[in-house]
Amino acid sequence: MTILIVDDSLDQRLLLTKFLNKGGFDDIFSKESADEALEFLGVGKDLPPSEVDLILMDLIMPGMNGIDACKILKNDPRLKDIPIMVVTAMSDKNHLKEAFTAGAGDFIIKPPNKIELHARVRSLLKLKKEMDKRKDLNRELEQRVEARTFELKMTNDELLKAKVAAETANSAKSEFLTSMTHELRTPLNGIIASAQLTMSENQEPQIHKYAQTILTSSESLLEIINDILAFSRIDSGGLDLEAKSFDLDTTVNQIVDIYSTRAQKKRISFKLNIDPDTPNALIGDNVKLQKVLGNLIDNAVKFSGPGGEINFTIKNTEKTTPEKASLLFIVKDTGVGIPPEEFKKIFEAFSQLDSSISRKYEGIGIGLCLCKLFVDMMGGRLVVDSTPGKGSSFSFTSAFERQDTEKAFASTRNTPQVIGGTDMETKVEVDATQLAPAMKSLAKALESLDPEDTQQTLETVRQQLGQEVLDDITIHIESYEYDEALAALKEIARIHGVEL
Repeated sequence: MTILIVDDSLDQRLLLTKFLNKGGFDDIFSKESADEALEFLGVGKDLPPSEVDLILMDLIMPGMNGIDACKILKNDPRLKDIPIMVVTAMSDKNHLKEAFTAGAGDFIIKPPNKIELHARVRSLLKLKKEMDKRKDLNRELEQRVEARTFELKMTNDELLKAKVAAETANSAKSEFLTSMTHELRTPLNGIIASAQLTMSENQEPQIHKYAQTILTSSESLLEIINDILAFSRIDSGGLDLEAKSFDLDTTVNQIVDIYSTRAQKKRISFKLNIDPDTPNALIGDNVKLQKVLGNLIDNAVKFSGPGGEINFTIKNTEKTTPEKASLLFIVKDTGVGIPPEEFKKIFEAFSQLDSSISRKYEGIGIGLCLCKLFVDMMGGRLVVDSTPGKGSSFSFTSAFERQDTEKAFASTRNTPQVIGGTDMETKVEVDATQLAPAMKSLAKALESLDPEDTQQTLETVRQQLGQEVLDDITIHIESYEYDEALAALKEIARIHGVEL
């Protein structure tokens, strides 16, 4: 530890040096004036200051006194932490107070007591050591903070660049999808129109069948393209709710006309129940409402087998007022059902419960995701309740403004309408003994999953049983839904008393 003695008395400097040496302090410098001391310490110079751990400063000296020297040292950022002990022959409390105010940390009276001097010096040096340690820790902490701040700045800059890049890419993706879907829909609409014209102008069964396949496939592809475009627009924040007047009954009937026909082809009972008190003349986004209901009912038809049942219910909630209608929509089926642990997954984009579901029932896994997004936009919440093997129920509420017309309530709604059903017993009677071999062959072909063998065997059964009865089987086979086709075939066999 380095000690600097500042005193105009040579005898006093030698005495202090002697006492300090006996205390084990050997690194000692001495100056006879405050000016020499300040120059030694480097005050007012650009050079690094001398390393001193303690200053013993005489209070009264010719020229600059010890008090003024203390003030100068404590105002120098490089030297302010060096502890100063004033050495004085005066015990005047006013002088000592002035010295402490100037920055002195301790004092000792001349002539000093050796033991007292050692104790006071060690105390100040210990304090200096602790202060140096704290300064080092603070310096290290500041360096860490500075380094971490730099890292965070770099990270933030990278995140900002990534955010800008992602937004640019998202914008480009949306523009691409918009352009792509437009380019795809234009020729698809041409294909659909051509298929429709072919079906209306050419009644040859084989040509009519091919045109129907083209039409069905094109409409399915167009629906997928529209779903992807809608999802992309929602994802980029470019799709908003519309508010326009619409008729609830008309909106619902348009959906029922489409999906009840599909239900009939699969021999599924479709029940529509609209509460008679449900408001009819509404204001809202009926297009998105139709999309949600269409997806839910389509899934119900898709995942229900022959003999199944779908219940579509619409009714008021307690929040309905003369100005606003709060409606509850429920689509319930008796299909394959969903495990509770999969409830969250089914609402994720492009998600299927498993690969076999995707293969067997088709679809890209975006329908329910769109339903949830649209329902959220309409201020509702899509809820699922399902039991594997027993069926599923999807429900949601949506609020609409009510039109200021006398049509606000539908007064002519009847009890639930039953559309479709399992009335296969009324079909053409055939000779079961002649039919059994062909039906068994078809069942075997379905179980083997052989498309060519299945088609050939189907033609034989069709000639005996008739096309009308085999419509639902044909649809399943064309969609590679062999399990559903086999289930429908077994139901027909049961009706005609054929054991498969």
